Amino acid sequence: MVDLLTCCRSAHGDALFDMDGTLFDGDLGETTFLLCLVGELLERDPLLLDSAQIASASFDSAIPAYAQIQSYQDALENGLFQQAYRMTASYMARYSDEQIFQFCKHAFSHFQEPTPLPGFSLVLHTRSSVDLLLLLRACQRNLVPVYLVSASPLSVVRSFCRLFDLDQVICLGADHDDPVLPYGEGKVQALARMQVKKACLGFGNSTSDAPMLGLCEHVFFRNPEEDGTLHDLCEKNGWTELF
Repeated sequence: MVDLLTCCRSAHGDALFDMDGTLFDGDLGETTFLLCLVGELLERDPLLLDSAQIASASFDSAIPAYAQIQSYQDALENGLFQQAYRMTASYMARYSDEQIFQFCKHAFSHFQEPTPLPGFSLVLHTRSSVDLLLLLRACQRNLVPVYLVSASPLSVVRSFCRLFDLDQVICLGADHDDPVLPYGEGKVQALARMQVKKACLGFGNSTSDAPMLGLCEHVFFRNPEEDGTLHDLCEKNGWTELF
């Protein structure tokens, strides 16, 4: 971590970070989305639900929220990730920024361990990584522009920054009114609109981050499960793996 911190402290250009799975374990966009839908299914305030209550719940499949969760799961299982992320952004647009901030805060407080959603192959899970946040903050202290680029709803990305006091981070996320989804090549398109075509540092954790990471001089790739496919991707591109 010392070498990584030194690299961040001496960076000479933009730093690009993925969010979900990179700065923390789990998926904040997915967890807040599911938390709100479970609230509808149980007719309860999402902020009153915890891991144990959700894991032991039973749901009425006749309630519309059940079909929404099923459609989201089907999209993921069929590799239709952009469709799934647009679904999340569209649904979360009904809530205010303050409500979403409270949902994000609740997610990090109550779902640090994976919580399976009964009847589905989905989990609610968000657990921050102190090490990766240290690296982001080191970039900030070096006064280089820091971009947080995610397919999660933009309001969720901003709430994450607010929750962890990440001032001055430039947030790029999914907006239900925006045709550009920051996923895969969409991350490159979203950055290009901000006049970012090259960067000094890049941090990611999935194959969908590869186009964005291709813009970066130095890449650090989080692979805590030591996935063979991701390891090969790092080897091919000369990226540094983080376990």
